[in-house]
Amino acid sequence: MNGINFEETSINLPTLFMIETLDDTQIEVSIQKQQYASGVQPMVYFCVPLRAFKNSSDLLGRSSVSDDKLVYVISKTNALNLVHMIKVFGMASKRHNYDVVEILKILLEIINNR
Repeated sequence: MNGINFEETSINLPTLFMIETLDDTQIEVSIQKQQYASGVQPMVYFCVPLRAFKNSSDLLGRSSVSDDKLVYVISKTNALNLVHMIKVFGMASKRHNYDVVEILKILLEIINNR
């Protein structure tokens, strides 16, 4: 390329999936290259299939438009998904763990002040 000999290599970064949820949702941790720094960072995603939304039938069979809104209801049957998300987020990095601990401290403070 432009008179310079290059060799090509591929960098494979892992993506982990937690698929044992109660409503076919999926928790994903994707290790990605950082944009503005050297190194990698974990990205945590909560993937919700269309059928898991309360009002999914509103979108079935048609294209979505910008003002469409989907409703994901957290209930007794799927609340454990939220617990799993917090655990996975806290495991993703030391900074994520610190953030989770701080959030839990605030929640405990709110509960104890009631």
